[in-house]
Amino acid sequence: MCVDSGKNAWRILTSRLTSAANKDYLLISMLLLAIAFPAGDGLADSDLQTFARFSLGLSGREGRTLSHCKPLQDQQSYFFAARDCNFSELALYASKDLFQIDDEDDIWVRAHASLLAETQMLRDWADTSQPEGEGLRLSQRSFFVEFGNSLASRESFWIGRRRYQTIYFRILDLYALDVSGPGFGLERTSLGNHLDLSTAFFRNVSQFSGPVQDTIDVRLSWRISDWQKFDIAALYSQTGRESAEQDEQRYRSMQGIQTVLWHQLNATRFELWSLVQAGQGLFGAEDGRLYSEGPAASFNQFGSNRRYTFLQKDIFQAERRALQRSKSIRLAQQFRWLPIEQGWMLEAGWAYQSSDFGGLSYIDSSGRIWQRPDSHTEVIVLTPSYEFSPNFGIELSASRIQIQAGLGQGRILRNGSEQSDMSPVDRRLDRQSLSLKWRPLGWGNAQLRLFYATQSWNQSIAADLSRSIDRLKTSSYAGGLTFDMWW
Repeated sequence: MCVDSGKNAWRILTSRLTSAANKDYLLISMLLLAIAFPAGDGLADSDLQTFARFSLGLSGREGRTLSHCKPLQDQQSYFFAARDCNFSELALYASKDLFQIDDEDDIWVRAHASLLAETQMLRDWADTSQPEGEGLRLSQRSFFVEFGNSLASRESFWIGRRRYQTIYFRILDLYALDVSGPGFGLERTSLGNHLDLSTAFFRNVSQFSGPVQDTIDVRLSWRISDWQKFDIAALYSQTGRESAEQDEQRYRSMQGIQTVLWHQLNATRFELWSLVQAGQGLFGAEDGRLYSEGPAASFNQFGSNRRYTFLQKDIFQAERRALQRSKSIRLAQQFRWLPIEQGWMLEAGWAYQSSDFGGLSYIDSSGRIWQRPDSHTEVIVLTPSYEFSPNFGIELSASRIQIQAGLGQGRILRNGSEQSDMSPVDRRLDRQSLSLKWRPLGWGNAQLRLFYATQSWNQSIAADLSRSIDRLKTSSYAGGLTFDMWW
């Protein structure tokens, strides 16, 4: 019976692939094949383990200054209106034992896969042929195999594409470390005295093509007790030596180094996370070639979204040298406290980020030189909440973000003309929201949120928000519904 089911699965897979017009069939078919194949006589537990997250959002707002689905700065800056827009998202995670013996010290093999489907909700169609952000987008997040106890006890060897040991500060909505891509590694190798070592290698190509980027990731985890541990991460990355398409175009090589120190304290009613992060070169700070091209970004030179134009051999030499000299540093902390078992909860977070652009400058047509100053970002979030019952709750949230020397992006002045210089502009955003929460299901986790929010910017950034002199506004409001379910 095992042989027959395997042959049927293989026949279905090959026939589907030969007629498939969509590359997504490959991933889906491979996942179904792993489910269909029995794991062999030695299997102890072949159940498929799944996790899913489903999110919907529908909102209305006044003006352009509130509830942007896109952040003001880059994706790894801080923004708090991301969930207050029109969106839908479904994430699926699956893992399956392929081989395991009853004895926990024997070798085991496990396959992992995840998919993400997302679309905006303000259109009455969801066509995959639409541009990004307009229709339905299906993306593969991970597909890898893990081998346990193959060298020693507790460790595991993995190979494939995965999102690797993410460090996410939920209260700040900040991915402090988000390494992903195809690669291989050895996790949780015990060094004794509650010390574990994880090493990984990744080979990435940007979605914009360009050169290959190789990264070595080394992490040391020290568990002091059941509720406290330290993690240290060191990453070295090299790019530009070879083209992903093996054509005649040549690139200049560039390196990057990043270090992270992360402390977690997780007690029953108290949680405190602290992080120190520093980067240089590819993990430093990138700016656009011109000030009008876009916002500054830090710790972003990894993975599918990495720009590669500055690596081309014969152009952008000054910008390339500036990026190699660039540096970034980030401090972050989040706090959660439940004073009693049911009722009040207090969550808070703060962060500071400094970006040194390595002396980047721009020479305009008249020969004037504009120096890019360092950019500094400060964030604070305070969120008290109260649970009336297991099914109903209320939440207040207040936040402030300050960006020193943020980009102006060709600002419109009050006389109606565009500014003639490239001077960066300081930005400040204050936001407050009130949310009512209802959890209607008795299984899994589900939450319906009704919210009202107000937001205000400093006056000097008004022109960048409105892009028109007759609609200069620095404050507005929004309201709506969001629904989240995970199981």
